[in-house]
Amino acid sequence: MSSNNVQKEFDRCLKRRGLVETSEIYRAYRKYWLSDLSRGENTLNVFKQSGAIKNLENRLILDCGCGSGGLCEASVKEGAKVIGVDTCRDIVTVAKNRSAEVQYVIASGTNLPFVENIFDIVFAVDVLEHVYDQSRFVMKMFSVLKQNGLLLSICDNKLWWWEGHTQLPLLHLLPIWLADALLKVFRRDFVIWYGSYDSIRLPTYRGLRKIFHRYPTDIYSTRKRLVPKTFSPKFYVISRKTEESS
Repeated sequence: MSSNNVQKEFDRCLKRRGLVETSEIYRAYRKYWLSDLSRGENTLNVFKQSGAIKNLENRLILDCGCGSGGLCEASVKEGAKVIGVDTCRDIVTVAKNRSAEVQYVIASGTNLPFVENIFDIVFAVDVLEHVYDQSRFVMKMFSVLKQNGLLLSICDNKLWWWEGHTQLPLLHLLPIWLADALLKVFRRDFVIWYGSYDSIRLPTYRGLRKIFHRYPTDIYSTRKRLVPKTFSPKFYVISRKTEESS
């Protein structure tokens, strides 16, 4: 698919959200989402370096919370068969213009339209913090994985000082009413896109351990030598479905 088609569809998506084309907010969102392929390739490299994945040839992959499809496209380029799922119809429309080799579905991660035990790998990258019932979400991801399949996830840490979604320090430690009031002043774009900050539920290291307690799981940070794992900016989760955990 043409990159021009992706850009045009994303421009339409932003305008439907009420963002003005000449605004700084518009340009920032456009730059972020149109760099999705590069971020998808970086995600694959992170998990390759960890040893979690090696060869994606003919692997059936689910990207849950696929956004505009960068990770899906990066996986297809390595020979995988990919299905992308997201709840946002506008973003899925953008993704469909990125690659004809990916099947895209509009659905919730807690209500997937797939039979059990079919995927080799499930990605949930920067998704878990947007989910209300995180334990149910993880259980659903494992239900569609094959035996010995992998759930690979990345999420921000509640105990890190910088709040990545809003680019405002310590916002996630404030009461929701106060966070929303500050967002209306400093980050109106967040309010347009997400609504309330109540839509963000950042986990802690202990919280992730509780969510993944049934499954063999490794949680690490790429900055683990500089920052204790509990206080790292992001968590990288590698979890495997075994017969005992099913």
